[in-house]
Amino acid sequence: MKIIIWTLSVLIFIVVMSVISVGIGNIIFERNLKSEVEKIFDKNNNEKSKIITEKDLEGLPEPVQKWLKNLQITGDNEKVIG
Repeated sequence: MKIIIWTLSVLIFIVVMSVISVGIGNIIFERNLKSEVEKIFDKNNNEKSKIITEKDLEGLPEPVQKWLKNLQITGDNEKVIG
C-alpha cells in the first residue's frame, strides 16, 4: 500500500512540475516574442522612407529592373518603400 501511495505521489509531482515548466516556458516565450516584435517595429519606424529612382535600379540584373519598372516602383510614380 505504501508503494502505491509513494508511486502516485511521485507521478503527481512529475505532472505538476511538468505543467509548471510548460507554463513558465510559455511565459518566457511570449515575453521574448513581444520584445522582438517591438524591436522590429521600432527599427522600421525609425528608418525614413526612400523614393526609389531609376538610378537605384542600376546594377540590378536586367530582369529585375524590368520587373520593378513594370511594377511602376520608381519615384516618378511616387511609390515609396520603408
